[in-house]
Amino acid sequence: MQGLITSSAQPLRRCFTGFLLLGLLAVAGCAKEDAADDPVVVSKNCQQNFDPAAAAQGADCAPTYEQYCPPPPEFDFYSTAPASCDDVQTGSGSVTVDGATSSYIVLSPAPSQKTLAVQSKQDTVGRLLIALHWAGANGPTMADRMRLRDLVVAKNMTVVLPDAPGAVPSWGNSVLVPISTAEQRIAVLDAIIEDVSGPTKASGPVLVAGVSGGGIMAFQYACARSESVSGALIVAAEIRPADLEACQPVSAVATVQIHGSDDLVAPYEPVPLLSPGVEAIFEKLYANNGCVADDLQQVILPNPNETFVSDIELNWLREGCASGVGNALIKVNGGGHNWPGFDGPVDVLPFNIFGPKSTGFDATFQGLELLGYLGG
Repeated sequence: MQGLITSSAQPLRRCFTGFLLLGLLAVAGCAKEDAADDPVVVSKNCQQNFDPAAAAQGADCAPTYEQYCPPPPEFDFYSTAPASCDDVQTGSGSVTVDGATSSYIVLSPAPSQKTLAVQSKQDTVGRLLIALHWAGANGPTMADRMRLRDLVVAKNMTVVLPDAPGAVPSWGNSVLVPISTAEQRIAVLDAIIEDVSGPTKASGPVLVAGVSGGGIMAFQYACARSESVSGALIVAAEIRPADLEACQPVSAVATVQIHGSDDLVAPYEPVPLLSPGVEAIFEKLYANNGCVADDLQQVILPNPNETFVSDIELNWLREGCASGVGNALIKVNGGGHNWPGFDGPVDVLPFNIFGPKSTGFDATFQGLELLGYLGG
């Protein structure tokens, strides 16, 4: 999608003639439409509630970190319990479905917490987040490294962090191949959501997020349970051709994909028989929502103080989508196999074993806020 840069938040009207072998969209020479008469209102709070239209108009949307909870202990590669935060209470539970067992922790606002959340459209897409870890990790590690305690405080959300069922701690066919089937893992998540929110789902729409193998499960669960999932955050996920073909949602789901262009574990470009490529997945997801490529918009976000990551390319659609629900793809140019804004012990090394990481976009806060924006 390189070359679709625009400084305007108005839709890009382009004709696409097909795909190049590497999965890039080929532009057939159609021009951008004239801008609408009404100017876009630039939010003054883009750092608090990320808005791609505001970013396209030059608002300061640079993420901020470590505002709400103390950072977790250093050199803790595998957390057995999430680090403490005064405004967050921790619970736990366990479910077993068809022989597959998953223990989970629940992070929720402490009863004494004063609501810090900025109440806006971005905060209404869902109150319950299911966060799925990468292969070899667990729920507490996900909570610490992705700063999900901070999300509980800032957005007044409940975050559920389940461990992948079985002896192999993986939610999808990633670095570790899980023993359980995708259908079993989906059923486990169904049971956890009912356990936490009750059979009436009184807490409202569910958001699901995951990285690497967890991102695969986030994708699969959103496709299978679109009637109850309002949004999915899919980070560095190795989606297979069969996964993409099987994705037949019955309802519109807002999605945000985040992927490094230099990801060696889950390549960005298509790999014959193994991966359709990240952009093909994006196209399928926005087609499911009744969006068309003519309405693609783009903004290039700066990525300061990074050696290898040049910039962050955000492509999104919402206006013009028949469902009123949109989708976004964030390409971290030069980025590796990781969660942007990741807070982990590999930060103290002179290199990241999973490739360059980015701090110019915060997958935790801005990813969820972008889901809210796309949800209409």
